[in-house]
Amino acid sequence: MTPSEMKKRIEELKSELRRKKKSLRNGFWEDSQKLQPLNNMKQLAPRRTLRGHYGSVYALQWGGGNDPDTMVSVGQDNKMIIWDANNMFKRNAISEANWAMTVAIETQTNEMCAHAGLDYNIYVHDISVVEEASDDPKVVLTDTHVAYVSCVRFVNRTNMISSSGDNTNTLWDVTTGKPKQRFAGHTKDVMRLSVNPADENVFVTCSVDKTCKLWDCRSGPRSQFTFTGHSSDVNTIEYFPDGNAFASGSDDQTVILFDIRACQKINSFVSESNPSAVNSLAVSNSGRILFAGYDTMTPFAWDTLNPNNSMERLLPAHSFKISCLGVHRDGHALASGAWDHVIKVWA
Repeated sequence: MTPSEMKKRIEELKSELRRKKKSLRNGFWEDSQKLQPLNNMKQLAPRRTLRGHYGSVYALQWGGGNDPDTMVSVGQDNKMIIWDANNMFKRNAISEANWAMTVAIETQTNEMCAHAGLDYNIYVHDISVVEEASDDPKVVLTDTHVAYVSCVRFVNRTNMISSSGDNTNTLWDVTTGKPKQRFAGHTKDVMRLSVNPADENVFVTCSVDKTCKLWDCRSGPRSQFTFTGHSSDVNTIEYFPDGNAFASGSDDQTVILFDIRACQKINSFVSESNPSAVNSLAVSNSGRILFAGYDTMTPFAWDTLNPNNSMERLLPAHSFKISCLGVHRDGHALASGAWDHVIKVWA
C-alpha cells in the first residue's frame, strides 16, 4: 500500500468512526428505559435554614472527615462562616473575609478553609481549634493572579487550586504559600473549577470563552483536552462522583453532560419553561440526579438517565435567586445558598 493509499484509508476509517460515534450519541443506554422514575424527588424539601449572613450568600462547600455536617460559606457581608449544618449553629465566623467571592474547606480533616475574591489574594485559615481561631489568616497566597479569584478548591491537606479572571489556574503549596504550577489556555475569565474525586491530579475548568478544559497537574501548564458545546459564557462546572464525567452550566440556559472517556458531549438538559442562566450545579452520590441552580428561587433536579430529559422543579424555598449548591458527602442532603442571605438544607 502506497503512502497516499494509506492516508486515504486512514481518512475513511476516521469518517466511519465519526459516523458510529454520532449514531451512539443519544445520552443514555437501552436499559435506561427500564429504570423506575424518581418519584421520591417530590419529597425533597428544605429541612434546615441557616441564618447568619447579612448579605447575599456567594459560595458554600460541605466538609468531610469525621464530621461531614460541617459547612463553610461566604457572603456579600464580608463574612466566612463555619457551620454545623445539621444542628443549625455557627462554629466560627471570620469577619474579615473582604471582597470574598469563593470559599473552600479541606475535606479530609476540616482543619483548614480558604476564601478569595476581588483583591486577587487567597486567605487560608486554620479552624482546627475554634477557641484560638482569629480573623488573621494562617497563610496568604498572593503575587500570582492579576485579576479576581473566581474559585478555590483544596486538592489535599497541602495543596489547593485556584482559578481567576486573568484566564489562568494555579496549583499552590499551602504549607509554604508558594505557587507550584500555573496553567494557561483559556482566552477569557475562568469562572469555576472542579477537582476529580477519583484522581486529585486532574481537574476541569469552565470559562467565559464558552469552553471547558481538562488539566493534569503532572503534565505541565497546558490543558489535556478542550470540551465545546455551549454558545455563551460557562458559569459553573462539577465532576460526577466516579470522575468519568462532568456537567457544565451556561448563560445559554443549558446544562451539558460530558464524558471524559469519550472526549465529547453525551447529553444536554434545557428547560423551555425556565429560560434563565445556569449559576450552579451539584451531583448526587449515585450520579443519577443533577441539581441545577438558575436565576430563580428554587433548585431544579435533572434525571441524567432519562432519555426524555426529565426535570423536577423543587419546592420554592428562597426569596431571591440561588447562587450556589452543594451535596453532602454522604449524599443525604442538598444545600442551596441564595441572594436572600440564607442557606437551605434539603433532605
